[in-house]
Parts: sequence; structure tokens; C-alpha cells
Amino acid sequence: CACPVISSNMASMPEVLGNSALYFDPLKPGEMAVALEKVARDSDLRNQLVVSGLDNIKRFSWTKSAEELHNLINRLSEK
Repeated sequence: CACPVISSNMASMPEVLGNSALYFDPLKPGEMAVALEKVARDSDLRNQLVVSGLDNIKRFSWTKSAEELHNLINRLSEK
């Protein structure tokens, strides 16, 4: 969608998003608001997050996921 992303720094979000998001700790009140304000006020940061996000999504596709699952099933059925 070419939108800047802010995300929780919990679970697998940093692994999935890499450097394409501005992270906040959801256990610390106010950090999400600070991140939102930072993205709203800083056009360079917004642009950087959009570019990084568009680059990051290239790592994911339904075709690639299906191929990897197909290969895994084939390897397991050979055993």
C-alpha cells in the first residue's frame, strides 16, 4: 500500500518487518503515540519506511510459499 509502518517490537514482528518499520514497545504506555507522531511529523522518515517496506515485501509471495511447501512435502515423502 506504500504506507509507512509502525509496529510492536514483540513476537515475530521485527523478524518479518526488518528495518521497514518504526517499532514501539506495547508494554510502555505512550510509545505507540510517540511513534505515530514521529511518522506524522518527519517526511524523510515516512519516505524511508515506505521505500524499505516496498523492498521488504519482495521477500514474500504466495508463489514462493507454495513452492517451498511443495518442496518440503516432496522431501518428506521421499523418506
